Amino acid sequence: MKKGEIYTCTITKNKYPATGICYLENEEIAIPGAFLDEEVTFRLGKRKKGLRTGRLLQRQEAPCDQFDRCGGCISQHLDLEKQRKIKLMEVRDLFKRQGVILEDLTISGSEQALYYRNKVEFNFGDTTKGGPLELGFYERNMGRNVLPTKDCLLVHRDIRIIRSEILAFSKENDYSHYHVMKREGFLRNLVVRRSHYTGEIMVNLVTTTQETLKHDFIKRLLELDLEGEIVSILHTENDSLSNFVYSDKLH
Repeated sequence: MKKGEIYTCTITKNKYPATGICYLENEEIAIPGAFLDEEVTFRLGKRKKGLRTGRLLQRQEAPCDQFDRCGGCISQHLDLEKQRKIKLMEVRDLFKRQGVILEDLTISGSEQALYYRNKVEFNFGDTTKGGPLELGFYERNMGRNVLPTKDCLLVHRDIRIIRSEILAFSKENDYSHYHVMKREGFLRNLVVRRSHYTGEIMVNLVTTTQETLKHDFIKRLLELDLEGEIVSILHTENDSLSNFVYSDKLH
């Protein structure tokens, strides 16, 4: 096998984090984003810690039309039973690395495959360098490119409406997104929480202090037609150099 060449194999097991393992020519190959029993096409990469690696080139179709690019989720194309089986395999692998063997471990979960996330962290940025402002998830394996995940199937309708309204508000006011390398810009993150049981919603807009947030921001949010109710609106000021959601000051 040669680095850079394209191969096909069947995944025989999974290891944490979401890495499929297959065997070719008696060598173990680790392929991030590949899952148990899948037949995958990959480009052979370099060795990492003595293990051959591959970059996934082809995957199964999923309900979301951005699944191939979006970094928001990785196993949406699998049924729930398969996802649980793989998660159980990964947990056992983590313990095994520490010398602990778990035989009688089981896993259970919700039957809701979509729209289940009660908290989401969107990022401001652009899909292409210098492109229009976007608000969504980072593109898989593409650094800081942000995909416009307006139809994300993991979150409730209310969260999608709030995301679209804040993006529209930001564009209308010509706000810039924060550039980590340039250390300039205003918009950083949008964090939304929605209670599954009460429908109460918390909205947290994270910005730097390089521009000023206009006061009608709150009015626009409270006028939205939502199934739930916005009960808290936060403005987090974050002037740290890193890209983590950090609070210098909270309004």
